[in-house]
Amino acid sequence: MTAKRAANRKAAWVAWLAAGLVLAGCVVAEVLNGDGDRTVPAPAADERTDSVAILQRTSAEQGLCYGWALVDYYDYGTAPRNVGSNLGDGIAVEENPACPRWLQVTANVGYVSESSESNDSPGSR
Repeated sequence: MTAKRAANRKAAWVAWLAAGLVLAGCVVAEVLNGDGDRTVPAPAADERTDSVAILQRTSAEQGLCYGWALVDYYDYGTAPRNVGSNLGDGIAVEENPACPRWLQVTANVGYVSESSESNDSPGSR
């Protein structure tokens, strides 16, 4: 494996890790907040800023745009609750003219409050 290819693989892992951290931040925020509200909160501003910086470095190394989209499970089909990319917070890569080649992680996130009598399985909808 060439050094460039190894660097590209490492950068791809970093991009996936950044997207995972954004998603984990949303889950942690809901667990700590846990008031029964099912809306999907956006990641904290500092989490989004950190993720954008990581994705900018990775994109510059690979010539590929990276982004994320968080979709509310209960409002599926509506606009995402939060998007971001190497282009910035709130800027999607999907169908963006600045990104002819792109990869976007889309997470369909839903919450059921602990006191709910509803089944918390995604298949129960």
